[in-house]
Formats: sequence, C-alpha cells, structure tokens
Amino acid sequence: MQQPLSGTDFIPLANYVNDVFDGHLIKVIHYLNRTIFLFHFLPENQEIPELERQNIVTVLSKIKDSMMETYFKRQGYTVTRFS
Repeated sequence: MQQPLSGTDFIPLANYVNDVFDGHLIKVIHYLNRTIFLFHFLPENQEIPELERQNIVTVLSKIKDSMMETYFKRQGYTVTRFS
C-alpha cells in the first residue's frame, strides 16, 4: 500500500520552481497551460492511445489547478473550487 504524501515530499518541486523560475509560480502555470494545449491537440496516432492522452491532460490540468490555487492564496485571495 502506498503511503500518503506530505508537504515535505514536494520540497524538490518547490526547489525546482525557486531555482529555475525564481519562485514565480505563474511562469510554471504558463508552461503547463501551453503543454496541456499542445498535448490535447496533438494529431491522433497509434503511439499514444486516446484514453492515455486524456489521462495525461487531466493529470497536468490538476497539477496546474493546484499551482494556481497556491499562487492565488499566496497573493491573498480566497480560492473556491468548482465541482
């Protein structure tokens, strides 16, 4: 059984954002948005089945949403998730 993640498990990600993007989450969010768009509209091929592509886009979108939530909270805004 997989152990639940904790905040300390994401220290390498935070270090990457700090080192490469000078801590600017909005820059990372921008690149995630571009990646999601490009990946979503790739021509269909046999190497990446449609379901796998949908799963990848969903995972990237959820990561981007989490980063956006963190960004807005750090800016002092209240974040309400839509269901």
